[in-house]
Amino acid sequence: MRLRGCDRDCRSCPLAKLCGGVEQYGVKGYRCPYAGCELKAPALKAMQECDVCRLEKVAWDLNEVEIAGLMSEVMGLERTDNQQLDLPEVVPAVPLRLAPTLRISSLGVSSVVINYQDLLDDKVRLEVLDKGGIHSYLGFGGKILLSSVMPDELLLREDVFEDFVRLFEAAGFDAVVGWDVPVYIDIPLYNSWVNLLMGLKLTHAIATRGVPVVGLLKGNVERQIAFSAEALSRMGIKTMGLHASEYMSAFKEDAAVRQILYTYFRWASKLASSLLLLGVLSYRWLNFTKVVVPKDLRLSLAGMGWLIDAERGLLYSGDGCIDAHSKFVMCTCSTCSGISPRELVADPNARARHNLNNLMERIRGNLSPKLHAYDLILKEDESALLASDLHLWTGRSLLSGFLELLRRELPTNMLFLGDTFDLERGRPNLLETTALFGTLRELGPAVLVAKGCSDGDQAALLRALDSITMEGHARPFLWTEIEDERVRDAALDLYKFYRCASDRLEVRLADGSVLLVHGSDIVEDRDSTLETAMKAMIKARAKANVRWLVMGHLHRAFIDNENGIASTGCWALGDMSRGNTTRKTDLKRAIVVHGDGELELIRGC
Repeated sequence: MRLRGCDRDCRSCPLAKLCGGVEQYGVKGYRCPYAGCELKAPALKAMQECDVCRLEKVAWDLNEVEIAGLMSEVMGLERTDNQQLDLPEVVPAVPLRLAPTLRISSLGVSSVVINYQDLLDDKVRLEVLDKGGIHSYLGFGGKILLSSVMPDELLLREDVFEDFVRLFEAAGFDAVVGWDVPVYIDIPLYNSWVNLLMGLKLTHAIATRGVPVVGLLKGNVERQIAFSAEALSRMGIKTMGLHASEYMSAFKEDAAVRQILYTYFRWASKLASSLLLLGVLSYRWLNFTKVVVPKDLRLSLAGMGWLIDAERGLLYSGDGCIDAHSKFVMCTCSTCSGISPRELVADPNARARHNLNNLMERIRGNLSPKLHAYDLILKEDESALLASDLHLWTGRSLLSGFLELLRRELPTNMLFLGDTFDLERGRPNLLETTALFGTLRELGPAVLVAKGCSDGDQAALLRALDSITMEGHARPFLWTEIEDERVRDAALDLYKFYRCASDRLEVRLADGSVLLVHGSDIVEDRDSTLETAMKAMIKARAKANVRWLVMGHLHRAFIDNENGIASTGCWALGDMSRGNTTRKTDLKRAIVVHGDGELELIRGC
């Protein structure tokens, strides 16, 4: 992030004294940040008309006389009786679209931020006003702040500003965040100063109405940041805000961004009683704010990161997160009390409440309960079918018998423990591929996959995909024929199958957990004696601290209840060319794991 310069001549610029001139920053003239063209004034107009840049409106359109008057007006702004805001440490931003289901009153917060843009929906606005205002609409008795952070094309319209103020008063908001303006580092310095001045003027106009205001600090050079902070302070605004999400995302990589943030914090520490940091309410930034923000500056964190992460399936845990879309999570925090792992998978609002509670507890210095994540959680009356070592594509697979087993058992959960496809020695076969995935799609079980020694190599998977999609075609082709659609579906199914595969699977039962692995790292030599293999399995189970260890790889079928170990057998004949044989009693075998803790060895058709 670097200052791009200015398109004005400092000798005749009405802002020269305020700005101090662009040469102090070691740049001359102005270059377009998109195509690098050197542009004369007005550069923004040239970029808006350019068929490459197609720049949208990013600055107030004022002539030099109006700008001179604006500067004089802002320099002379009088102090207001702006009421100081006592904000808590956490002020979540909440979209109105989720208000009915998220239940803001249940979030355990005393203040929230609502974006003005949410109220541009006429239906929502009418519902808010018909219910007597924003507090009644949300069923929330705490402070509700109306934020002016919105797209540039709205910020730069006077009619939007006037509507914003009317709506604030009509809907009964408690405070305002703003007025926001686009003070970008890559637009001409002249235009960023114009926007900054206009933002301060409109902020003062709101404050003179007796509205409690969180004044937004703006600027990308120290003179702008200092001027912004000093102007807000002169107005009597001591609760200041900083929209920091873009800065935070580039903080580690860009030294210029770090310097800008440090400058903001330094001036806020000098002139603000408190700082509302917007766009950072996520687990990613908690440690950063603790370390970087001055300790004498009272800090409140705002934003929607906790909610966006929840909608993406993420659950906060300690300093990180767990993907609840791919794991079943057991949580003992107060917010998740009475909520099942399946609800956390299905309900983004439950995840959102968890995330927000996690952040608040960590900010207060409390340790969050440890989350326990499983690939599958079985109730006592539920079960899962385990199978391994089909070795498809080798010509030795007993696939037809396995598909008959699936149709007989109709599993709701199907777990493959490795070597399903043989990517090392097999030759990709479209018929076998579509037969397996077609049957799984028809029966509809939840499918979990562990990688094995013959299907765990990503390079081999890429070669297999290449063979399925390109074999017989000299160049890329369009999917136009039925055969082509079969190829496309098979390739996509195969990709998804292994894209979601894990080195190990863990299933939670009523009486403990089961660790499921292929097992080639536990018993390297598949031809080891059964006694040697079982000793290695017992040792691995104890190390993993699980109730059961079930693995494939051995091509042996057994369940040892006393030692808590089991092996699934296999669905492929021995490879005589390699001297490998498989006993008939180990062929066409699978294991059913019941939620009550029982394991059952079954035989296929």
